[in-house]
Amino acid sequence: MEDKVKKIIYTSIFLLISFSVVYSDDNGVMVRPMSQGIFETVPDANVMTVFSVMNQTSEKLEFISETVLPNGWKMIAPDMPFEIEPHSNEMRLIGFRVPKETPAGRYEVSFTAVSRKYLSVSNTFPIFVNVLPVKRLSISLLDVPAYAVAGESYSIPFTVVNESNVGGTVILDFNSVPSYILQPDTTQMVLASGESCLCSVRVTTDKLVQSVLNHFVSISARFEGDSAFTDQGKSVVKIVPRSQVKADRYNRFPINVGISYAMQQDGYSGRGWQFEASGSGSVSTDPKGIFSFYFRGPDTYLENLYTYGVHEQYSAGYRNEKVQVDLGDKSYTLSKLTEQFRWGRGAEAQVRVKNWNMGAFAHKTLYFWSGSVKHEAASYIRHTLKGRNSVGLNYLNKKTSDIDADILSAQGHFRWNKYMEMDLEYAGSSANGEYQQAANAALSGRLKNLSYAGYGIYASPGYPGYYTNTRIHSLGLNYRFRKNLRVDFNLNQQQQQYDEETHQVIAPVLKYNSFGLIYEWREKTRFNFARTSQSSHDRFDQPLFDYCETAYRFNLDQSFRNLTLAGGLETGRTQNRMLERDGGLFRLNFSAHISPNVRNSLSGYLTYDNDKRYSDQRYKRWTFGFDASGEILRNTAVNLSYQSQYSPESYFEDRNLFEFGLNHRLGATQEFAIRCRKILLHNSLTKEEIAVKADYRLRLGVPIGMNRSVGSVKGTLLDLENRKPVQKAVIRLNEYMAVTDDDGRFHFQSIPPGGDYFLSLDKSTIGLDKVLAQPTPLRVSVAGGGEKILELGIVRGCGVKGRVVVYAVVNDSSDHFSADKMKQYLDEYYVAGSSQNKDKGVDVTVTNGKTKLVPGHGLGSVLVELKKDNEVHRRVTDNDGSFVFDGLRPGQWFFTVYEYNLPEMHRLEQPAPVIDLNPGDDKQVQVRVLPIRRQIQFVKQENLVLLEQKK
Repeated sequence: MEDKVKKIIYTSIFLLISFSVVYSDDNGVMVRPMSQGIFETVPDANVMTVFSVMNQTSEKLEFISETVLPNGWKMIAPDMPFEIEPHSNEMRLIGFRVPKETPAGRYEVSFTAVSRKYLSVSNTFPIFVNVLPVKRLSISLLDVPAYAVAGESYSIPFTVVNESNVGGTVILDFNSVPSYILQPDTTQMVLASGESCLCSVRVTTDKLVQSVLNHFVSISARFEGDSAFTDQGKSVVKIVPRSQVKADRYNRFPINVGISYAMQQDGYSGRGWQFEASGSGSVSTDPKGIFSFYFRGPDTYLENLYTYGVHEQYSAGYRNEKVQVDLGDKSYTLSKLTEQFRWGRGAEAQVRVKNWNMGAFAHKTLYFWSGSVKHEAASYIRHTLKGRNSVGLNYLNKKTSDIDADILSAQGHFRWNKYMEMDLEYAGSSANGEYQQAANAALSGRLKNLSYAGYGIYASPGYPGYYTNTRIHSLGLNYRFRKNLRVDFNLNQQQQQYDEETHQVIAPVLKYNSFGLIYEWREKTRFNFARTSQSSHDRFDQPLFDYCETAYRFNLDQSFRNLTLAGGLETGRTQNRMLERDGGLFRLNFSAHISPNVRNSLSGYLTYDNDKRYSDQRYKRWTFGFDASGEILRNTAVNLSYQSQYSPESYFEDRNLFEFGLNHRLGATQEFAIRCRKILLHNSLTKEEIAVKADYRLRLGVPIGMNRSVGSVKGTLLDLENRKPVQKAVIRLNEYMAVTDDDGRFHFQSIPPGGDYFLSLDKSTIGLDKVLAQPTPLRVSVAGGGEKILELGIVRGCGVKGRVVVYAVVNDSSDHFSADKMKQYLDEYYVAGSSQNKDKGVDVTVTNGKTKLVPGHGLGSVLVELKKDNEVHRRVTDNDGSFVFDGLRPGQWFFTVYEYNLPEMHRLEQPAPVIDLNPGDDKQVQVRVLPIRRQIQFVKQENLVLLEQKK
């Protein structure tokens, strides 16, 4: 079966390679990876890769990049904005860290380059990361409290178990969200195989908490010198504020408002204000319906504020479980072959019914460059099948300055088994009176030691979709020979035709392939060797570029506890065939990342590039930079970035970039931020860019109606034995919580009416020996608009312990008679036997027939009950007959033992006694189960013996 699956995979990959892949004719930018497309790594490690960004437009553009990572993953250092000359490309090095808590699996990471001037000039390309499973240790949390009082401390006990087959030193790491002070009793220990250790960490909370919040603490364990994730324990404790917040009698809609001021001084000097308002929440009592909006304007980017200016945006939407409606400015997406990304102003609606999803949108493109799409209208229908499979149909009407085309496509996602996933799409259009088509197929998965990902796209020359007249095929393979040795192979080729009747100005053919070895040593050191080959060729009659490159890459990265180092060396040959220039290639890069905790980090990098890429002159370029971020105060965070670029041969290429950012929170509703950037271009000492932006944000809750259907519960809590108020006691009313003040008062405000609420106390805050004096569970009814007043008290609890014992009847061996005394008892007792004891000189010794009761064995599975008023507690006895009642209120309790599990011919000595309990009493109860006795009597009647039963 496995060989058959392999044959299917290899055949599918071969078919994928035979496809041709497409690139958009009007996208304006092209993004492709310049290293492996599939990475294998362990958690708590860094991944470094290179992307090529090619500007296909006829003007110089500044780009910003965005790397979309899985939740919790972090970039090593943010990527700076970069400029690319027309029809040129730029290499962008990105690095990200895989967190320690990442589960094993396959993850997608996508890199996007977007023009700051034309938002529609954008392109995205994904790579895949396989996170390998590593299991060594396990963590179990013990008796974590459900809640804690703000300002107080609480303890989290936990155990660490070494489940591996080796021993070693175990390191514990702790993380707190929000950031509270953690005081573990230990951070490392030595554990042999199968050994465990009991530990704890004490948490000090913030006394300024104003509302109930969840506090998360994660505890992870790893072996010393081993970066692989082992196990993690997470706790959630509700932090209850000391003081009560005033009840809000209104339904409120959360709104964020802000104002920004930006200025820039250079050749494009400008300044301007921008206002912003956004919100998302329910506009009625139904929380399932969410309304959202985002308004930002005026447009400051078009006012020469090219550094911190942004385009205007106006959008609003509504969604619930079945319907979603969006209006205004957004990214409109349909499918890979029809429309992947288009920023426009329009409307979109979706309807979800069971496994069906239907929708439509129409928009006018915003911020486009010459030749881009002007209008689009689309509709679609999708159906979800079992096993994460889905199929769908798409329709798109696309209008540009040259065409008005209708496109129809069918697509599907299929997960055949745990080894294989496939995406398919076919599209067709009758543009310009001729039938044009496009196809897309992608296959990926993992089979034992082999990981694979491949795709192919074909679009005919006149196809009017997102891709046109382009062919691309891509394949990535990663095979693990041994635990620490892998082979990596990548092939990517794309070809875009030119059309003299359109705005097309280039017809590129891009090829890239690599083959490499990856060796991992002790899971913290990784060495990578690869041979790469790439070329880019413009097939126009008057080509703009014709370049090829062959290189050998050597990379090494090393991880420590909080520090990661990575370095790479690349050497090879470059050839500019347009200029008939050949030359050597040499590149060097080094990076370091240190993160002492989750709030502070420092990254630095250094690169050196020496080649003749697109010109007839060799360039040497040094680039150095660093990025530092952290919290200098509790509510204040700073970020500092610096980048310097230096080229000895070209003074015009040099520039320094410095950026500083500060963010300060003013209470829970206000935030202030300032950013400053300075760029010095070395071709003119007087031409430098200085840009500043200040932001102020305010969070509001706008009343949208009176909440008339709420009630409240308040009262006092006293210690009835000393008549003093009980302070800092946590009281729970279903999911609501309150804390008593110095006078023992508590208040539950804005409680929804209807239904039953049950009140309980947290014993850890009143004393484990204390109980509520009122019968429990205490049922509380809440009326809309009303207020329920309670007078509660606590006393020392009581306990009842005991055992149900079965008794047996035995001869009373303490009462024996000699033969000379027997005559006087012969009329009273029947002699059961006789014996001789020659050693004592007694002829006959006999018993007198008397018996006594002695305890035998405990009786299990017997139901026992304590009842007081309407409060009933029941227990079932253990195997030895024992039972325990604790946490009882003082008073008179009726004790009952149910007889249906008693042995045959047995009875209870006292079925239902009364037990009086005073505060603090701990009484013992002995339940005797007695046999029903039988006695044989002889009746003088001829030929008849009667058996009479006596109790």
